[in-house]
Amino acid sequence: MTTTVNYQDGEKVSVVCQDNYIIQDAEEIVCKDGRWQSIPRCAEKLRCLQPPHIEHGTIKSSEFSEVEETLKPKLYPHGSKLSYTCEDGFRISENDEITCQMGKWSSLPRCVGLPCAPPEYVVPHSIPPPKSGTYQYGEEIVYECAEGFGINGSASIKCLGGKWSHPPKCIKTDCVGLPDFGNAIPIGLMKESYRSEEKVTYTCPKYYELDGPNFIQCIKSQWIGKPICKDSKGKCGPPPPIDNGDITSFPLQVYAPGSTVEYECQAFYALEGQRTITCRHGQWSSPPKCLETCTVSEDIMRRHNIRLRWSYEKKLYSRSEDIIEFVCTYGYRKKTPQHTFRVTCREGKLTYPVCG
Repeated sequence: MTTTVNYQDGEKVSVVCQDNYIIQDAEEIVCKDGRWQSIPRCAEKLRCLQPPHIEHGTIKSSEFSEVEETLKPKLYPHGSKLSYTCEDGFRISENDEITCQMGKWSSLPRCVGLPCAPPEYVVPHSIPPPKSGTYQYGEEIVYECAEGFGINGSASIKCLGGKWSHPPKCIKTDCVGLPDFGNAIPIGLMKESYRSEEKVTYTCPKYYELDGPNFIQCIKSQWIGKPICKDSKGKCGPPPPIDNGDITSFPLQVYAPGSTVEYECQAFYALEGQRTITCRHGQWSSPPKCLETCTVSEDIMRRHNIRLRWSYEKKLYSRSEDIIEFVCTYGYRKKTPQHTFRVTCREGKLTYPVCG
């Protein structure tokens, strides 16, 4: 037999939920005017997925030793607590613990890099950077080397979790004296030492010619380059002929070693390559080429419904590699892509755009 309980107006009753459920809203209900007011709800205690990892940190522990291993991904019951720990050189910026609340984790902590004290070590032959207080994580100090020395590797050090990265080294970069290259003669005033990247030019005496580069360069205390003067025996015949061009001087049958001649092109031809060639070891260096110019006539432009953008002459002569621009004549539209209206003359040939 069920017993009926009557409640007085204003009387309160506490409500609890079954296991795996949590009360929503108020935990008490009130009898008012014969009705229960503010009836609460019991919501299922939602579980949380595996929480994300934080940078420079790992999950340290959980107050729940048994997590459902059969479920994938792992689920943590409502109310589960996890704590984080940071790797060496970092500290937790906030509370290290998070809680599973209705399927969501509370705010994640952060691992903050520890600051660094001013560096104690000294970089030999460097200009010491200004000293100051502590340096924040990721902050850098840039070093400079004294005159005659250069940085080997990175010029800066960085504060990484309370410790400084490896310091740079200042290595000697000047070169002392000049090497001996036999008959090769250095040009200019000789010095006791030369700075890094400084160059010294050499020349050869009469009846000798230079084989290879005519200079050496100081690179990090080492001389780079080896000028060699060889006995000049080979002579050259007449310079090689080129199409649409010729040499500027009267041709000879025989040229002494080291002789040079210069080329020029006919009108409306453009010179490509070295204008001057040299006789070495009985052979001439490679001669230049004379490239044909481009000619655009009014008849071609009329058939393509185009005109010159910057000129209204009937014919235009353009040197090789010159750029010619076209536009459509009035009443016509472009039928070819935009880039075809800006063409380059290449060895007397060019492609015309079309308007229709």
